[in-house]
Amino acid sequence: MKEIVTIVTGLTLTNSVIVLITRGHYSGVQSLSNLPTASILYTAVFILTVVRFYHGNIRHVDSVYGLSESTKITPSNHGHGRFGLGIDFVVLFTQSIIIAVDSFYASRRSEFLLLILTLLVFDILWTLLTQQQSTDASVFVHQRRWMLNNLVAVLVLTVCYTQYRDHHTALVLDVGVGVVLANTIADFAINWSFYFPHLVTNDV
Repeated sequence: MKEIVTIVTGLTLTNSVIVLITRGHYSGVQSLSNLPTASILYTAVFILTVVRFYHGNIRHVDSVYGLSESTKITPSNHGHGRFGLGIDFVVLFTQSIIIAVDSFYASRRSEFLLLILTLLVFDILWTLLTQQQSTDASVFVHQRRWMLNNLVAVLVLTVCYTQYRDHHTALVLDVGVGVVLANTIADFAINWSFYFPHLVTNDV
């Protein structure tokens, strides 16, 4: 699962850069001086979002389905939700595909925000329908933090997207992109110890 998600994510990051420097035409590289500042900023926000989801999902898989001493994949001591590895694979792969599609729209704010909104809603539903059912709630603290952070972002992004759809006010799209950036920064801030755990060594 991790290998597949890693390949899709690598292609996604590559495509987002290609779309930026070719301005979506794929026929030739644009001069750096001709790249719109807004497109650069939106692509940077998108790349941060990709890194956040990739790193978080991989860490989640490692924490739930750790390798035992016999190198067989087994649930960790914390439990792994009622649907197990199969549903997690479908969810993580689907998220990777949504993000990959979004790489074509990183500089087109309305489509970019709609796909990010879809991704966040999908992540929230995953938490509500699967991980919250774990008998050991402590292991999924990080994912519940994801859910709450994403829920706030979904509410604000929904308002922004609705305002743009009804009134075609471009400013609300910039606000929406800012919300995506804030969502990513907040996620790293509240889950820092999960994303970057301290290495524990056992002294003999």
